[in-house]
Amino acid sequence: MSNEDKLLKGIGKNLLKLREEKRISQKELAESMEMAQTQYGKVERGEVIPSLPTLLKAAKALGVDINKIVYGDTVKNQENSPFTNSIFFDRLKVLDSLKGDDKAIAIQMIDLVVAKEKMKSIVKDIHTYHK
Repeated sequence: MSNEDKLLKGIGKNLLKLREEKRISQKELAESMEMAQTQYGKVERGEVIPSLPTLLKAAKALGVDINKIVYGDTVKNQENSPFTNSIFFDRLKVLDSLKGDDKAIAIQMIDLVVAKEKMKSIVKDIHTYHK
């Protein structure tokens, strides 16, 4: 299972656990997150990952820190979380508030940086494999 799949499943399991602890229905939480119940069900099953603003709405509705949704009860890796790094988090909020072309361009730039890092990793793996 890839790290992305683990993250998706983890967020879904954490949301399910927190929702059940708070005795909130899927429908109620979905409405708080401004999404359809069917879409929320996909999040809980780890089929889709919600956007950052949607995660923030879920955290607010559940009365928890966003790290609790992303990492659950584990403390591991929370110190490196972008959600606890205020400079990074502030930038995410600004990016999310952008409109139209500005937002699309910012997302494309981020996608390019991510693609570059993935490519570096693939090339490194190929070099390691052929040694």
